[in-house]
Amino acid sequence: MKLNQTLVKSINQIDNLSDLIKLQRIVSEARQTLGRNTLSVGSRCVVHGSTKLKPHTGIIKKMQEKRAIVEINNMSYRIPYDMIEAV
Repeated sequence: MKLNQTLVKSINQIDNLSDLIKLQRIVSEARQTLGRNTLSVGSRCVVHGSTKLKPHTGIIKKMQEKRAIVEINNMSYRIPYDMIEAV
């Protein structure tokens, strides 16, 4: 889905930091919800870390409230849902 131009214009009109922080929290919560709804135990996923690191592929072993346990190269990591994308 492409971003609506009206939405982009509205975001660009925000002129104070507190509103931007509120918007960031809303977007983060939406990303986590979307991640939880599209992922399941046993599914393959891509983990996006920082921009300096390349994405890693893993398998979801357990889903918790805010994070998933993902096995990457025989090691288990607790990864927030907003960093995980289904393959």
